[in-house]
Amino acid sequence: MIPHRTLAALALAAFFCGGCSRTERATSGGAAPRTYVDALGDTLRVADPPRRIVSLAPSLTELVFALGAGSRLAGVTDFCDYPPAARTLPRVAGFNVVNLEALVAARADLVLANRGNSPTDLAAIRELGVPVFAFQIDSLPALARAARTLGGILGVQAEAESLATSWERRIASVQSVVDSVPESARPLVFFGGIAEPIYTVSRGSFIHDVIQRAGGRNVFADLPTAWPRIDLETLVRRNPDIILVGYHAATERDIASLREAPGWRTIKAVREGRVYILGDAIMREGPRLVDALEEVSRVLYPRGRVLPH
Repeated sequence: MIPHRTLAALALAAFFCGGCSRTERATSGGAAPRTYVDALGDTLRVADPPRRIVSLAPSLTELVFALGAGSRLAGVTDFCDYPPAARTLPRVAGFNVVNLEALVAARADLVLANRGNSPTDLAAIRELGVPVFAFQIDSLPALARAARTLGGILGVQAEAESLATSWERRIASVQSVVDSVPESARPLVFFGGIAEPIYTVSRGSFIHDVIQRAGGRNVFADLPTAWPRIDLETLVRRNPDIILVGYHAATERDIASLREAPGWRTIKAVREGRVYILGDAIMREGPRLVDALEEVSRVLYPRGRVLPH
């Protein structure tokens, strides 16, 4: 919990650093404020597009750049490294922790957050008088909706509509490859790490949505949490046809070693050499998630055809 005395001091600093300019813009007249409700149920009223934005999620940083508004970013997290221009921006947050002094110094008109950001941090930011808008991007359609919503907030609706429409066309193109494939003929897919502890994805995660739309059957789709931990014995029993590994979780040498590893060597995907390391796009629920969908589709259906399994 952040001490109230600290918050009071930061709030005073926020007023002198930029609060006046925000008030002037909000009362300067013009169009009626637009209203948006975020993933936490909080309401944001926008009279004029924000000019200084802080992003608390790498995926949202990428989305701001994709909408052509990267120059408005005044602060990002330590993990915001794409596109390359994001690496040069001031850092105001680490892993699930916000540096409030750095955020105040950024003189933000708006803070963009994910639903998973710390509620304590988001409450502290609001107490400083800085508006917060939280997104929950757990599927490809949710990504398109987020682009349109953020485009409206930032006053770049045309760019957002063009971007979201192009994604929807690409998603439909991928799905057209597998629409005629019966559910029972689609490959069983495991996505996760290959070292203990083993984590995977289930319903409610954006990676699960990618697997399903690319024409795979997530072998752990029945688990009750979006990002569950599983054991090797259970993975062996479920015996996936294909294993997809995030780029950060293994090397090609690690993959090759599975052929001799107890348990792993009995899994169909390992025996048949269908273990694939994906690029980093699959790990973030941002604009490159559509690239990840196409990448997974090429793995599952090489040259647009269904492999026997």
